[in-house]
Amino acid sequence: MKSAQLLAGALISMLMTTAHVSNSHAATTRSPAVRIENGTLVNSRAGYYFAMPAGWVLDSASDYEHVTVKHPESGAVFSVDYDHASGTPSMYYTSMLWSLESPDNKWLSFGKGQVMLGGREAMGFRGTREKDGRKVKELIWVALDGEYVYLLLSRVDLAKFDERAPQIDQMFSSFSWGTPPGTR
Repeated sequence: MKSAQLLAGALISMLMTTAHVSNSHAATTRSPAVRIENGTLVNSRAGYYFAMPAGWVLDSASDYEHVTVKHPESGAVFSVDYDHASGTPSMYYTSMLWSLESPDNKWLSFGKGQVMLGGREAMGFRGTREKDGRKVKELIWVALDGEYVYLLLSRVDLAKFDERAPQIDQMFSSFSWGTPPGTR
């Protein structure tokens, strides 16, 4: 009887080890949710992608809910926040507007309006303000897609904006929902 228990225990242990190895192998062959493929940043879990310009790098702290790419030489950032929506587009717009128009934001110039993001209507905010003792140019776009809200933001020192603007525009204009053609 004792030898049967030992044999059963050994078999269970072997099966558990085999299952663990199989699961580990499966986990390592999956693509990460946020990755760069062929010059495109892909967030498969949040369901979007955009062109990643040369010289920009993915921040290692990024996850599917908050992606940040940086241009190390200029300090420019481009980020995408993704969350389950809890309101209507007009609620998000009004909330963003109240938040952004606060005197605490120290805007030197500020504009707002309708923009297109990945073929969908979105609200865009653009301005220059003083932040941490320097002048920065910020572009902020907010869009709802189904049950989810996407907040895209770029920030760059005003003195470096003209140089980075084409790359920032490339990321905003290439932003799309789904999976890019030719990726896994």
